[in-house]
Amino acid sequence: MALAAYEVIKARGRTSILIGGIDAMPPALNAVLEGQMFVTVRNPACLIHGSAVIAGVAALQAGEKAGGRVPRRLVTDGPVATFENAASVLWLQEQFLM
Repeated sequence: MALAAYEVIKARGRTSILIGGIDAMPPALNAVLEGQMFVTVRNPACLIHGSAVIAGVAALQAGEKAGGRVPRRLVTDGPVATFENAASVLWLQEQFLM
């Protein structure tokens, strides 16, 4: 959607609008590197799902029930991809590390 918004903004000649997006898919990361988008945020599925598995194993090993020592919510932050680090985020994704 952010890339579609860029096309509309460009067609209207509105060059001062900064565009941001979510999920940092390769086309969005390339748009950041090319200056079409200002920022995109990676929502790392591997951290989200991996953390859930690790929390489940930890709960089972400790004999805990729901609401025990494993926090109810786990933060799985993803990086904010900017011009300075978009190539790194893209590379990590290509290696299936993010």
